[in-house]
Amino acid sequence: MMFRLFFISVIFLSFFLTGCSEKEEDNSSASTSSSSATASGCRGRLNGIKDGPTTLYLPYSNSESYKVSQTWYGTYSHYMTGGEHALDFPMNNNDTIVPVAAGRVIAVKEDSNTNCSSSCSDANYVIVDHGDGFIGRYYHFCQNCVDVSPGDVVSSSTRLGGAGNTGWSTETHLHFELADWEEGCTVKYGFANINSGAREALSVDQSYTSQNPGSSTYTASTITGETYNNVGVTLTSSITWYLSSGDTITVSGSLTSAAVSEGANGIAVFIVDESNQLVSDSLKKYTTSSTFSETYTIPSLESGKTYSLGISKSINGSYHWDNPPNIVIH
Repeated sequence: MMFRLFFISVIFLSFFLTGCSEKEEDNSSASTSSSSATASGCRGRLNGIKDGPTTLYLPYSNSESYKVSQTWYGTYSHYMTGGEHALDFPMNNNDTIVPVAAGRVIAVKEDSNTNCSSSCSDANYVIVDHGDGFIGRYYHFCQNCVDVSPGDVVSSSTRLGGAGNTGWSTETHLHFELADWEEGCTVKYGFANINSGAREALSVDQSYTSQNPGSSTYTASTITGETYNNVGVTLTSSITWYLSSGDTITVSGSLTSAAVSEGANGIAVFIVDESNQLVSDSLKKYTTSSTFSETYTIPSLESGKTYSLGISKSINGSYHWDNPPNIVIH
């Protein structure tokens, strides 16, 4: 009998970080107020904190100004490993939020109308692939205030939606962070019009004015390399995340040395839905040595929805997942 090991992290799936939290806190000279941060979806850093782009724009419309209430490494909620490089911007309800760069929408949530003053997991969000392996995460939208859908291509001036007070949040604000696609951990990044793009934290209680020209250049990220190291697999193939039912993908790579030591003798490829459930008929298992190259056909899935693609070591048929990356079906 096959035994499935489903080791799910505290926050749900991959980039579905519904457990968002932030609070304007007393880091630097910040006065006490309320904002939120996110539980990290970090799959584990292998080579330290990565450097992100230095050409981002502030996540609100050109010429608009907002204060920072909590910055990188904030002790209220921006301290979680893999989620440290986050920013909170207090806003009014439904104030416009825009992307920090051009990209394509990976996932959205907008049905929540609840919040709390400590860790909870019902924030509305938009997740955007900003290309070249970097993902923007935007949290705390108001209920039914998201204006984009999975698969939409956006410029840096596209309205993603309106600010809200959902999830772990005690006032209306935006929580923003930029994460690495492979590891799911936040990276250091810089804004083009602030200190020449220096990768450094913004200052608490200081206002920053957007200088956003509405850029639209975008190079899609792919699922590669170390994305599945936490479940015993290293990829050598590159897999697109924007797919259709019936598409065939190539899954090539090797089992990690740790997986081999554990007795792994195969891999499993499968798809998980937004409710963290294995999609019926999506599971395929392959017997392999330490290296593999297999083809996998995307099963019939609902168009316009976000799923997660799992690739795991298999030990006599058992397998597990832990924050697999998102895919969008179109």
